[in-house]
Amino acid sequence: QYQLSLKLYQLAHTHSPVEKLLEAARDPMRELAQILRESVHLSILHNQQLLVLAEELSPNPIRLSVEVGKSFPALETASGRLLLAHLNENALKHFLSNNEHYLDSSKSTQKKVRQQLEQTRQNTFLIAESNITVGVKDISVLIAPTDSDINASLTIPLLVFKGKERSLETILKALQK
Repeated sequence: QYQLSLKLYQLAHTHSPVEKLLEAARDPMRELAQILRESVHLSILHNQQLLVLAEELSPNPIRLSVEVGKSFPALETASGRLLLAHLNENALKHFLSNNEHYLDSSKSTQKKVRQQLEQTRQNTFLIAESNITVGVKDISVLIAPTDSDINASLTIPLLVFKGKERSLETILKALQK
């Protein structure tokens, strides 16, 4: 009697809460990747994880790529920590009280995490060595569209090359713009 159709799929994608964000970010991300010659990705918090929504690749032959649709432990990424730091206190408590990695940590580590998030809350950006990849420095900025409930982060995972020191301040200013 019943038959599976594409109606639910169509409804979900017609009113996707991230669709406007993706549409608005596409051209500026492409431009940024071209100007800075670095890859850039857009991420949100989803189900206790950092979810990568979009990426623009660097035009350089050696570049870092982060798979779109891939999830990472939020506390292990600069993007995730930046987004967590800007959650309201109740949402942050809920996140931490359900996060296995945080709950399995010692009390001193938990305290350190809370202090780091509180320090990060003072800014709309975070520059940090990658906890996942050696030789990568993540530069993340907060994106909070005024017409959306979704907070996102825009991140450049900066590869460190021998003899090529890049100005983090220049990259950060371009990313914030």
